[in-house]
Amino acid sequence: MVAIFVQWGTTGAAIIMSYLTKVEGLGCRSGSYILYGVMGTMSFALLFTSSFLSQGAMLQHQTMQEESARSVDGWPDEQDTSLRVPKTLSPTLLRVCAVLTRLAGRTIIVFNSLWIVVSSIFELAGFYNNCWCQSDYIVKGARDGWIYLFDEQRNLQTSAWVPWTSSVCLSVSVCLSGLVIIWLYCRGDRI
Repeated sequence: MVAIFVQWGTTGAAIIMSYLTKVEGLGCRSGSYILYGVMGTMSFALLFTSSFLSQGAMLQHQTMQEESARSVDGWPDEQDTSLRVPKTLSPTLLRVCAVLTRLAGRTIIVFNSLWIVVSSIFELAGFYNNCWCQSDYIVKGARDGWIYLFDEQRNLQTSAWVPWTSSVCLSVSVCLSGLVIIWLYCRGDRI
């Protein structure tokens, strides 16, 4: 929960900042941040699922080893079923699914890391300063879309001040609260 909170708290701040800056609405910058957040969440979900599948496969493997040892050595049949896993899926299927979800999650992480670097390079190189990215065509369509052409730099700075400062404050507060939660957890105090 803390990982999702920090992921979407910081990514959400970047989305809000780019969404509320002139031209307001969904555009190239905010869309790239949304893509980054969605891909990060997908990789987290895949890796989290992979850990559960690996745990299930290992527990089934352990149960099978115990059963084969009992049958060979003549161990008494114990009633302890705390580590038993229901045999609904084969251990091989669990292992294959664990490996595939782990590989898919790591592949998404690599592409997501490359995407945020490329998006930052696009930002620095001025790639987003074109007619398509500086219009609200994506949100309003061809009939009502417009492009922001002429305004003084001072007016742009004034209009961007509130979204930028609030987004920076949001991301800093999310990171600090995530650090405090992790620090409390590592200390041994359970929240």
